[in-house]
Amino acid sequence: TSDSEGLFVVDVRAGAIRDLANNPSQKASASLGTEPNPGASTSSLPSSSNASSILGAVFGALLGIGIIVAAALYFRNKDRPKEFTVDELAAVLPSITAESLKSPTEIKRHHVHPDEHIGDGAYGTVWRALVYSSHSNEPPHQAAVKSLKDDPNQDELSMFYAEAILMSNLENQRIVSTLGVVTAGAPMYIVMEFCENGSLDKYLHEATARMTEVSVNFRSMIGASVAVGMEYLESLGIVHRDLSARNVLLDKAFVAKVCDFGLARCMAKKGSGSKNGDERQKKQEQEDDLRYYRLTHGANIPVRWTSPEALKEHLYTHASDVWSYGVLLWELWTNASTPYEGMTNEQVWMEVGNGYRLPRPDNCPEAVYENMMATWEADATRRPSFADIVGKLRKKRTSSMSALDSDMLSEALGETVTERTGLIGLSAHQINVVARKKFLRNAKDSTTTETLDRLKRLLKSQHTSYCNFISRQPIQTSVDPDGVAGYGEATVFVSHAWKYPFRLTCEVIGAYAKEISKNANASHHPGCSMSRGKGNRVVFKPYFWFDIFTVNQFEAPHYDQSFWTETFKNQVKTIGHTLLILHPWDAPIPFTRAWCVWEMVCFFFFIYFFSSAFLGSLL
Repeated sequence: TSDSEGLFVVDVRAGAIRDLANNPSQKASASLGTEPNPGASTSSLPSSSNASSILGAVFGALLGIGIIVAAALYFRNKDRPKEFTVDELAAVLPSITAESLKSPTEIKRHHVHPDEHIGDGAYGTVWRALVYSSHSNEPPHQAAVKSLKDDPNQDELSMFYAEAILMSNLENQRIVSTLGVVTAGAPMYIVMEFCENGSLDKYLHEATARMTEVSVNFRSMIGASVAVGMEYLESLGIVHRDLSARNVLLDKAFVAKVCDFGLARCMAKKGSGSKNGDERQKKQEQEDDLRYYRLTHGANIPVRWTSPEALKEHLYTHASDVWSYGVLLWELWTNASTPYEGMTNEQVWMEVGNGYRLPRPDNCPEAVYENMMATWEADATRRPSFADIVGKLRKKRTSSMSALDSDMLSEALGETVTERTGLIGLSAHQINVVARKKFLRNAKDSTTTETLDRLKRLLKSQHTSYCNFISRQPIQTSVDPDGVAGYGEATVFVSHAWKYPFRLTCEVIGAYAKEISKNANASHHPGCSMSRGKGNRVVFKPYFWFDIFTVNQFEAPHYDQSFWTETFKNQVKTIGHTLLILHPWDAPIPFTRAWCVWEMVCFFFFIYFFSSAFLGSLL
């Protein structure tokens, strides 16, 4: 009970109250309060307003504590990275054994810095970003980042996780690789390799705008590269469902890579059938296992690239991807024109179902169009598989192709190619502007040796020389401002010391190129090639055999001695013109290097041999 001054009196059992000496008291009540009120009755009733206030305060305090705890748990969990379970991984990729599946690698959010918007997807935005390493001494590298929008619904979140899992388990040079994910906090990211030359359709559109011719070899290589990537997906039981030129990216070496797996799914498994079914039926079901994916929820369908059975029945197979590949080939030969231009999506749906097919593009070889038509068979079972398409390309390579065309196709198919660039040189513009400043972004004081380390990192996936790398790109990407190709048969051999600042060597090459070009004429142009440039103007241009670019630096340490004593010496002879760079002038490094002396011996040996023979003929 309580009195008007807030003194509470409670009944207790006898002996429960003890004094300061710990002696039990026989009192049956006790007072709780600051001041005792002698006039208060132990039997008086409590004040209802005070009791309500106390209960309200207690409830409010508990509610506040509950809200704080819930908020703390929410933000704690929100900032934790996603932990993918084995069941989640297996649900996305049932065709891969559980022990082979990998969870996406988590990247710390502060290591990823998006800086330029480059596209939009079904559930987010794509950015170019700088990604920093956990090692402070490593420079950041460029990446593409697909971000999930800030407030995704459950379907969008599920699609994001599925794409992250799928991409993290794909390893093929013709598929865009995934560096990791950021799932702690918002927005979430999928971090992928950055392909400098953008999407295939954008590249082809720009070529049309510039009125630039796209070579037959380039179109063939892209088509072969995409087929190899799709063959890999096919081997894993994965259907892409959105294959098109917009979903093929070109890296810095113009290698085509399949991307955008937002709609991709692993094929659903068929039921195992009746327990008492015959063995033939069970065997057929095992062979058909993982062969189809049926669309089970609403999604945007790329009608102009989609096969009739996928449009009609929402049934996606590898055969429906093959149909899309045929449309991609048509895009490739029309510089990414819109398929079925002039028709609505509804008309495309009806006309294709009634047997209409895209016409043969101008300048498209008949054999290529026959391959397109094979991918557009109405009966999906009669279409070739990607394994069939790639196998046919390999047979074509071994038939009547030239050595260069065969090498280019082999490279597109991901096979090792024997280099044929031993005598290819680069122009001074390619060395100074394209290679040093743009491609290598060379530091001011880096030596040639230090620059080689960077060059090898950039060419690691190609495992080739820079000259071989540039010679396999579309010719328009390597044309100098004068309208002449930036690479050609070497006309000047460069003898230098690897301890020189790389910038110094390149600047000397540039100055030397200006000097000998200025003094060249049609009848006498030592060290220069003569060709036609812009406006049909005659251009005298030296091409420099510069070992850091011409020699395959991945293989050079394994060359046997005969290469250097014979092949190399003969190359110096064939080139016939040497630029010897001496620095510093009062104590040139080359005179202290046995290899530089050998280069001089090679050059002077042939000068002496030529001079002796010439004098002998005069005598």
